[in-house]
Amino acid sequence: MRRFLSLSLGLVAVLAIAHSVYWWSASEEMRQAVESWIEDWRDKGYAVTHGDLVVSGYPLRLQVTAPFPAVTDPGNVWSWQAEGVRLQTNLWDPTQYEMTVQGDQAATVPINGRPVAMSIQTAKSVVLANFSIDGKFKSGSVQIDDLKGSAPDLTATVLARKLVLELELPDNPPQTHTDPAGDLMLIADEVTLPPAYAGPLGPNMDRISVRFNALGPLKRGDLRTTLGEWRDSGGIIEVPWLRGEWGTLTVDAKGTVTLDERFRPLAAFESAFGGLSPTLDIFTDAGMIEEKTARIVKLGLVLLSSTSSSGKSVIKLPLSIQDGQVYLGPVVVAYVRPILPTGESDVASDEPPLPALAPVPPPVDEIELLEEPPVVEWQ
Repeated sequence: MRRFLSLSLGLVAVLAIAHSVYWWSASEEMRQAVESWIEDWRDKGYAVTHGDLVVSGYPLRLQVTAPFPAVTDPGNVWSWQAEGVRLQTNLWDPTQYEMTVQGDQAATVPINGRPVAMSIQTAKSVVLANFSIDGKFKSGSVQIDDLKGSAPDLTATVLARKLVLELELPDNPPQTHTDPAGDLMLIADEVTLPPAYAGPLGPNMDRISVRFNALGPLKRGDLRTTLGEWRDSGGIIEVPWLRGEWGTLTVDAKGTVTLDERFRPLAAFESAFGGLSPTLDIFTDAGMIEEKTARIVKLGLVLLSSTSSSGKSVIKLPLSIQDGQVYLGPVVVAYVRPILPTGESDVASDEPPLPALAPVPPPVDEIELLEEPPVVEWQ
């Protein structure tokens, strides 16, 4: 009995030592992999800095923490930094990784064609990434809870209860403009916009959900060159569904998006709107649409109104973006600016005051729009 106990304890000790050696070896490989990823980004022109990497997670997890990481893209269009980032995976399944952003963050992003500095606070910022057994990225997701983003230069603050993004890449990189480059889904709940950017519908957006299917090769490099080459090669983004709830207005749509020569969105959508009549009243009261124009549009709405499968009254109208102008049917309702700085005036000198009438687009065919896009349950 005593011998059996001694053998058992010896076996446990050997297994514990073997596990410790395996964990140490695996954690060292993970640390080297992180350093390799960082060097790969640097080789492609990104400026990446961080503090000394810290390895932890024994005995069942592999964790590498980078204090004070900072990244700037090759074109100096955007930058990001945080107090810390922790990357971890399970010892028994190194194909799934979780990255947690620690503490406050800061970023510089292009807004209306110019870089704007932002501070970011969240209750939770988690990124999940799935890799194939040979280390190739397959899919990933991001969840951000209780977001507060502030831009002091714009005296603006954005709030969101929850943001979810999911990205999936094809097995093979796209070679032509018809090949899939990746699928991206975005869901945003309870978004509060800055008053200066809220518009007449108010600052509170109940929900936005959209899915993008990008087509065409996207080469790595600075953002301007990558997007320019993608656009010039015929790249587009298919939007199989988009749903928004903002004040009195709801919209379900599907269509396509690309960029024009000034990096402004160029889009065409088939859309079904709810609450359009009270929304027109709000725009009229705000002085954005003349009463005469509103009356004409409302008359057309009576003729175009139909009932959805859920019993709600909806209006089917084409929604398009061209030459920096957003058209709802034939009416210009807003302007859009380049998503990247162009070095030119963002607003055309001949830009007409709102509202303006454009040539009437062709009628929208009967379409089947999702009453509600799929609900994503965060795992």
